[in-house]
Formats: sequence, structure tokens, C-alpha cells
Amino acid sequence: MKTLANGIRTITLGIFASLMLVALTALFPQTGLAQNEGAAGYIESIETQGQSGGIDQEIDAAQAQAEVAESTGRTPVGISGKRKAQIEEIIVSARRRNELLEDTPISVSAIDASTFVEAQITRFSELQNIVPNLRIGTGRGGTGGSPTIRGVSSTESGNPGAGTYIDGIFLQRSGASLLNVVDIQQLEVLRGPQGTLFGKNTLGGAINITTVAPSPDLEGSVWVRAGNYGTVKTRSTLNLPIDIGPLKDKVFTRFSVATENTDGYTENLATSEGYNDRSAYWLLGKVRILPIDDLEVNVSANYFSSRSRGAGGQCYVVDEAEGSIKGLALAANPDFFEKCAATKPFEFSTFLDTQYNGKNYGVWGSVVYNIGEVWIFDDLNAKLLGSWRESDSRTREDVDLTVDNIVELSDISIDESFLLSSKCCW
Repeated sequence: MKTLANGIRTITLGIFASLMLVALTALFPQTGLAQNEGAAGYIESIETQGQSGGIDQEIDAAQAQAEVAESTGRTPVGISGKRKAQIEEIIVSARRRNELLEDTPISVSAIDASTFVEAQITRFSELQNIVPNLRIGTGRGGTGGSPTIRGVSSTESGNPGAGTYIDGIFLQRSGASLLNVVDIQQLEVLRGPQGTLFGKNTLGGAINITTVAPSPDLEGSVWVRAGNYGTVKTRSTLNLPIDIGPLKDKVFTRFSVATENTDGYTENLATSEGYNDRSAYWLLGKVRILPIDDLEVNVSANYFSSRSRGAGGQCYVVDEAEGSIKGLALAANPDFFEKCAATKPFEFSTFLDTQYNGKNYGVWGSVVYNIGEVWIFDDLNAKLLGSWRESDSRTREDVDLTVDNIVELSDISIDESFLLSSKCCW
């Protein structure tokens, strides 16, 4: 009988609550409250309806929460799922226009500036640590290498299998020019062929990079990291608007500098020099000009320089080598194979002055004019892109990594008597 009484009491309370809800709805037909079930007192928004029944106004959620807290004395808790989605919206330009990442019908990985900091990404090649299906080989020099997406690598002519674009401009040698990841607003990795919108060299995909644009605020930042083997890395930026006479609110500039210096952890026993070393710096300058309404001019320039002795390595003897080559090597250097076997992954000996030096610099820009509404187009823009880029790389390496001059590769003059250009001499 007690259980039956409790059931009747519960049904009665439910009927009473339903009648009260109907009465409140009848008294206030034009106001509705959208509340998150999982967070007590949380209001997503308040919608007011006009006589036509449509939504005329939506009050900001923060304002609504404050009003509820004041009237009820309760503190709102949590954020609704809908609100979280609004906060975490990611805008990408994978299809040459700004749109939500979730609405983009291609496979895209979008990385913003905060992700670079959290993942401690300071080199372009380190992107492969956080982006699926992406590999960037740097070679023994540590500065070269084109990106490979979904296994599509460079062609025999040297064209990359995946194109890299910075502010809409194609980069032929992305590994060198973007050694230091600095002042990047967002980076998008597009998987799959992108030739329709990005042109050639995008069979495997494309990497679309957007740098931080100059802003009207005076601001700057400095970042320094130190490590073992004499490693010191720095990043610094300065946003400087030009507030002089007629240039005020018309010209904005931004400058970035990145440096990297390390002694290396591989040792050349013959010269007591450290390999895997690097002395590099990267400069970027940007100017944004607003001469008239609806017209924007952007000009950017960068300079990159890197010097290194290379990564070193270990010498291996392949037993299946051709007899003629093996015979030549033994005839000139009878104890070569013993010297080769004595090398270790981080210790070797060579008297060749090896080097991997590279420079990469260029200028690019855009002119954007907002035409406005034309015929069936609500917002029509005209955009003109242009760029100039040049690179200079010099390498000299001892392939066999022994004191014997068995195989040497170079694209610079080692001696006036001969010039090696990606060839080997026995």
C-alpha cells in the first residue's frame, strides 16, 4: 500500500507540473528559453518572436546568463555543445575562399599558431610529426627536401609531388625557405590532387600557408630557447603601424626574425669538428597599404641563409658491389674496407671540407580590389598575385666518410684541377 501511495503521489506531481508549464506558456507566448540540460542555469540564448512568428532577435548568451544569475541567484555552470561548436569553428581557404573546415569537401589538416607552440614545431620538416600522410625529407644537409603527401614524391625532373604555397604564392623549394616556422597564422595540408585550384605540382596534395598580416596595433614578441650541444633558437616579431601624417591608418608593417645555432652531435674524428651543426637565420618583412577604400596592397619579402657541415653518418660495405668498382677501390686504397667498418653512426673520419650552404630569398605581393555587388554577385573581388624568388645552394660531401678520397660529391670547386657536379670520382 505504501508503494501504491508513492506512485499516486508521483503521478499527481507530474500532472501538476505539466499544468503549470501550460499556464506559463499561455501567459508568456512570445518568449522562449533555450537551456542546456547538462548545465543547471545555463542559457544558450533567448529568442524573441514578432507577430509573424519569426525570430527577430537573439540575445547574446553571456548577457542572458548574467540576467538569469541576477534574478535567480544561481551561477550558470558549463558551456553547451552548440556554444562549443561556435567557439571552435575553424576557417580555411583550401578552395581559394574562406569557409568552415567542416564544410570543406576535401581532406584537410588545419594548424594554427597556437598548435605550433604547443607541439614545439620550429622547423618546416617537423610538420610530419603531427600531420598524417605527410613526410618531409631534409637530406644530410638538413635544409632541402620537398613534401610528400600520401606517398607522392618528386618527379625525375625535380618538381615536387606536393606544392607549397605561402600567401597564395608557389614555393619551389619549401624546405629551405621555411626552415624556421615563424609568424605563421595558419597552415593547411590538403591531401589528394589539387590541380584544379592550385595548378601543377599538386598531384599528392598541397600545403597552403598564411602568414600573419600587419595590424593597426603596436606590438611585439621575443622567444628564446636554449638546449644541449650549444643550441640556441630565437623568434622575434614587431608589428609597427605608420602613424605619420597622411600615412596614418593607411600603411602597416610587420617584421619577423628567426635564428638557429647548434654545434651538432656527430663528430668528425679527423678534424674534431661537430657535424649536424647549423647556423641559420630567417627574415620576413611585410607591408600592408590601404591607399583608398576597397583597395588593399600587400608586399612581403624574405631572406633565408643556412650553413652546416652536414649530418655525418656511417660507412657501409655492400658485398654485392660490382667487382670492377671494388677492384678500383682496393687498388687505390688497400685498407679502405677496414676503415669503412671502423666508422660508427656518430663518429667517422674525413679530411674533406664538407659543407651544406644555402640561401633563398624573394619578394611576393598581392593587390586586392573589392568591386562590390555586380549583377548576380553580392561581393565581387579582383585579386592580382606576383612574385620573384632566387636560391643559391652549395654542397660538398664525402660519401664514404673515411679519410680515403673514394667518393666525393660537390657542386662547387674543390680544386682548380677538377670540378665535381653531382658526380663521383674514383
